[in-house]
Amino acid sequence: GIVDDEETGEITDNAALRQLNHAQRVAEGVDLEIHRNTWRYTRLIERQRRDLLVHRDKVLRTAYAAEQLEKAHPEKFGELKEKLDDQDKLEQMCREVLLFHVDQLWSDHLAFLTDVRESIHLRALARETPLDEFHRAAIPEFHKIIAEADSRAAKTLEEAELTDEGIDLGEAGVRRANTTWTYLVHDNPFDSDFEQTIKKVRSMIKRK
Repeated sequence: GIVDDEETGEITDNAALRQLNHAQRVAEGVDLEIHRNTWRYTRLIERQRRDLLVHRDKVLRTAYAAEQLEKAHPEKFGELKEKLDDQDKLEQMCREVLLFHVDQLWSDHLAFLTDVRESIHLRALARETPLDEFHRAAIPEFHKIIAEADSRAAKTLEEAELTDEGIDLGEAGVRRANTTWTYLVHDNPFDSDFEQTIKKVRSMIKRK
């Protein structure tokens, strides 16, 4: 059996100590690999986050939103312009509509990535490379966001009832959010659950 100190219970058997030290090093190596893999996945999300923030900043600082809506529905845009009779108000209202859809689509994208995350271990069991498959799923979906946001904003303008105040944003389903950008900074679909998944996959593969 393992030799230990009768009074303290401390293990004194050299062979047992070597095994324990080895197990500790293996555990530390597994933890390091888990964090490394998590970083590899989140790196793509961070790049997408930065790219979308650049576009969002463009919407905030330029007349991009108004230009896109005028291009999509010139007559309805003309009515809106006439109602407001103020270029700054017009551009701001168009921004609010477009930013609502940009933010909503990013939130949807994060939910999609969470779904991918929850099934990614199946890729490993199918002898596929999970990271490659994740990129294959995440990149095309992200590239749809800007065009889809423009399309949804145009649909909002098309269907909106115009008042003397312009578009009734509440009636159009557009929420006025004071911190619509915060989730862009803080949300991370790869939390500790993902790390647990990697651990489970690794143990399943090792048993084969």
